[in-house]
Amino acid sequence: MLRIDKVTKEFPQSSGGRKRVHEDISLKIEDNEFVCILGKSGCGKSTLLNLLAGYTVPDYGALYLDKNMIHGGGLYFRNTRYIRGTQYCRM
Repeated sequence: MLRIDKVTKEFPQSSGGRKRVHEDISLKIEDNEFVCILGKSGCGKSTLLNLLAGYTVPDYGALYLDKNMIHGGGLYFRNTRYIRGTQYCRM
């Protein structure tokens, strides 16, 4: 299960302020569910995926994979193989 719990993410602006990209987002995705993230350019789709992958951390809230909190540093996959130029990850 993947769970997003009241996540807020902001980025600094060149003007000195902060731009809030996500505010108080909560979502629960059960095992074997298929989810598609849609939205216009610049709405925060990639930011959400970077949060879920652990490449960036939320300013507020938390993300969980099963019961483990997702921290910065990226997800770690074991048994990674390349098949015809495509990365295959077996978890």
